Amino acid sequence: VSADDAGWQFDGKDSEGWKLGPRTANLRVADGKLQFDITGPDSWIISPQLDLTVTPQTKVVIRMSSEDGDAGQLYWQSVGPDGKPLPYSEERVVRGFPAASDGKVHEYHVLPTWEGKVREVRLDPPGDHGHVAIDSIRIQTVDIPLAEQLRCEFSAKEAEHWVHEGMRFLGVQGGVLNAEVDYTGRIGATLKGMGLTQSNEEGSGIIRPNLRIDANTQTNIAVRMSVSEGTLASVRWYSDLDSNSHASWQDFFIKPDGRFHTYNVDLRQHPTWKSTIRRLELIVNSPPGAAIGLDYVRTGDTPDGPPLLGIGYLSTERVLYGEGERATVRCLVRNDGGARVKDIRAIIQVPGREGEYEQITEVPPLSPGQACEVQWALKTEGSLAAVLGGRAVYEDGPYPTAVCRLIVTGPRDGSSSVGNDRVRLVFTKNSYGFGPAFLEMKRGVLWECCGVLPSLGEVVYRSNKGGAFQKMIFGEGSKGAFKCAFKDVDGVAWSAKATFTPDKKGPWIKAEYTISANANRELIAFRGPMLYAGEGAFGAEKDAAIFPGLEWLVEGEHSSNWLDATPPRSNRWAPDPYRVTIPLMAVLADRKLVGLMWNALDRWDEQSWCVTPHFLSPNWHAAQSNHLMSLFVPSIPQWVVENSIFATRSYALRKDKVLKITCYLFAQEADDVLQAAKNWFEVFGVPELPKKPRSHEAELDLCMDYFNSRWDGKEKCWRNWREQKIGPSGFLDLYVSYLDCAQDTPLARKARDIVETIMAIYKQSPQRPFGLATTQRCWPMWSARPALSRSACFAPS
Repeated sequence: VSADDAGWQFDGKDSEGWKLGPRTANLRVADGKLQFDITGPDSWIISPQLDLTVTPQTKVVIRMSSEDGDAGQLYWQSVGPDGKPLPYSEERVVRGFPAASDGKVHEYHVLPTWEGKVREVRLDPPGDHGHVAIDSIRIQTVDIPLAEQLRCEFSAKEAEHWVHEGMRFLGVQGGVLNAEVDYTGRIGATLKGMGLTQSNEEGSGIIRPNLRIDANTQTNIAVRMSVSEGTLASVRWYSDLDSNSHASWQDFFIKPDGRFHTYNVDLRQHPTWKSTIRRLELIVNSPPGAAIGLDYVRTGDTPDGPPLLGIGYLSTERVLYGEGERATVRCLVRNDGGARVKDIRAIIQVPGREGEYEQITEVPPLSPGQACEVQWALKTEGSLAAVLGGRAVYEDGPYPTAVCRLIVTGPRDGSSSVGNDRVRLVFTKNSYGFGPAFLEMKRGVLWECCGVLPSLGEVVYRSNKGGAFQKMIFGEGSKGAFKCAFKDVDGVAWSAKATFTPDKKGPWIKAEYTISANANRELIAFRGPMLYAGEGAFGAEKDAAIFPGLEWLVEGEHSSNWLDATPPRSNRWAPDPYRVTIPLMAVLADRKLVGLMWNALDRWDEQSWCVTPHFLSPNWHAAQSNHLMSLFVPSIPQWVVENSIFATRSYALRKDKVLKITCYLFAQEADDVLQAAKNWFEVFGVPELPKKPRSHEAELDLCMDYFNSRWDGKEKCWRNWREQKIGPSGFLDLYVSYLDCAQDTPLARKARDIVETIMAIYKQSPQRPFGLATTQRCWPMWSARPALSRSACFAPS
């Protein structure tokens, strides 16, 4: 039977063979819809037995309304080489198609990565509760020709075989595919309950199956489109090396101005862009109602579109310079566009001192994908603390800009220090006041530098005219207490404080940073500590570095590498704070342990918690010989996109509202980088455990209840749910526990009976397909395994 023959309209009075799964109830057909209620998480319904032949171009069209959640799932049961049905598996699933929860009927187009025979389909509706009504389900194959290269120009007034998911196609006009976001949801699993909502695993998009793209020769995807809302998009793909349910993807930023822009996604270095690409998806993270215009999608070996200059980095070799030293400023200019560009000039200047610190350099012509580093040598005369601005200019297009800090410190004979007999901060003073500081530890009788702090903080705000301005904070004071007052470009008065209090015994110093303004302001970022570990000491070298939950680096490794995850999962320089398991960052080199730690539950504006960490080891973003550890607000994800260090949605700083960042800076002699974790627990203590929902005995009883209820004595099997048979697998630890059982209790006797039954069947089977090492799993039993081995009835003899 072909897929075109499968469909359910629910026009009669019965369910047409569809059955309830777990946590669903009240199945009925009314008003031409299959209706039921969801009573808990992970619920589903099952289709009748099928005999379908499907291809990667076979889609499932579901017209459905629901009241909760934002993503559904679709599983299917395939047929193995022996002709027997294969069990449901995470390898045969559309993990999350976007869905709406407004109670209205929407049409969902789900395109599984399936092929061959299908015996059954399982639909997991969105949400954990509420009412679901299904108007119809159709399984149909669409005619999508094989393509070995994409050149989708939308010139024939058609969608060129793209299938929409969460979008509504509005037609093709003037060579542009126009669409509107209908609904959004999770394109894959996310941890939304933990606040991880900025991942571009959420969104809606379009899909092009039936591809045979050579990933070795076609390494660039060019997308020209317009977007009215949203700042993030991604391309996702499946290669012939991927499983059917696991895609790879690469994020890219988009401009929500309603204008057409060309975005080139360079995949030359992506570790999973390999072999043959068989399916491609374009996902946009835009809210419902957002307008999308797609001019073209192209694959090739070079970027596409007009020339587009970009700046890879603008940086100095170091963070701090002494008066009279020569500072080398480096700027990487690159051509991210699709055409050669010439007559390029790179310019740097210090705002307000253009005549003194402005330099212009000619850049040679750049072909698509090429880059060139430009350098300037600046002699630092007198005190200077400025945000150095750089830009690349060419005749025919917009020019990119970048900024970096250029700070010249004063002599140490005018310094102020704070610390104890193990660690200290030495602040130098210049004409702009105190700010730059050297973090030092005592080794023997000598004080040794471990890193530097360039200022007393930094604020980035939006002016009344919409421009963004960056201000480093310096101040006056002594004994570790400094104040700063300044006016911004709109005449608004700001007040900042920074206090540093050494511990009586420990090698750490408590740092508190505050900021406020006497009028409402749009805040883009307020940075407290900016610790450049290794500057003035071991530089970019390290023996180890940790950022718990995200990084454990050893010598020669850099942060956000691809060893444990591929892009964009590998990007961890400004992660969602919920990903951090112990709030600290530390680097160890030459037995110097340097870092900072904080309490994630501190409320930085009396309401919001979780300051955002920024970690680069070494500081490869700025191409500097140090390691950056910093904290800033506002937080991800409400105001800041993950792995960005500026707010994409400005924080509304109200008049006289005080923001506060508190942390601890530490520097000490150590042999093990894990000493940093010991520091954290010594300062903050061991967090209290949440109140137990039940006693230990009741917890074991709950686990054992699965053991009692999942064994079907009549059928001699385990069950995940009432329609599925697993086994009869005995599980190795259950068998070992049985052998060790010393107590004669009703539960122990029942366990012995089950194990003996399983082993009898196991011994009689010539192939022994369901032994102790079976790969088929009864998930409730799998979850209960620790209780089976440790409960009283299985006490070892």
